[in-house]
Amino acid sequence: MTDKTRQAKSYTPEFRESAVQLVIESEKSVSVVAKELDVNVNTLHSLT
Repeated sequence: MTDKTRQAKSYTPEFRESAVQLVIESEKSVSVVAKELDVNVNTLHSLT
C-alpha cells in the first residue's frame, strides 16, 4: 500500500467571491451550490 497525501485545492479570489455571491443571490442552499461547483460544503461555508 502506498501513502497518498491530499493536496488542498486552491481557489482564486474571483472564484471565492463568485461562489459566495451565488449562495447569497440564489435561493439555493449552501450544500446545493457546493455540489454544483464541486466544492466541499464545509469549504463553501467557510467562505460565506
